Amino acid sequence: MRLITAHSSITSHLTHQTRALQSLVHPLLFSPFPLLSEDAIDSLMPLIDEGLLPNLPYPFPEHQDSQSTTPQSAAQNPLVSLQALISQTADITYTLRGLSDTLYESRQLTSTASRRLRSARELVSDIRREEESREEGSRWIERGDWDRRLKDREAGKVCGDVVSGFEAVCGEWREKLFGTNAEVAAA
Repeated sequence: MRLITAHSSITSHLTHQTRALQSLVHPLLFSPFPLLSEDAIDSLMPLIDEGLLPNLPYPFPEHQDSQSTTPQSAAQNPLVSLQALISQTADITYTLRGLSDTLYESRQLTSTASRRLRSARELVSDIRREEESREEGSRWIERGDWDRRLKDREAGKVCGDVVSGFEAVCGEWREKLFGTNAEVAAA
């Protein structure tokens, strides 16, 4: 069950990552802006390194003072708030995935327990039926007066009656098929 859960979780994660990659690559591949040549990119790289990167705001300044840890500084710097939100969202997502896996395992365990309970109930009902049949058989033997029946050879008499009845029916069919003058074939 854990292997199934792990496989499902990995499959879900890979599917999510594939969609995220697709959504990130799509604007690059189908951009309304013209694609730049390698020479243009090489000439823009120094401008990005010298002019753009030093002016970008960073979420964690190199020298934090004691006032920057207050909630007011987080409210003044939206980038820090956004990064905290992203971190908390990732934590919640991780926790929800764990809960989803736990729920899946719980469903699997519940299903297994239900099957075992159903099997146990069927087994108990079979045992009860066998016990009732055994008790009924014991009562039948006790009521049957079997010592007298064995002494009188009652079973032999019943079997003889059945065989003689069978021979009488066969004799009637022989007369119907072959007539009254038919000879009995010797075996």
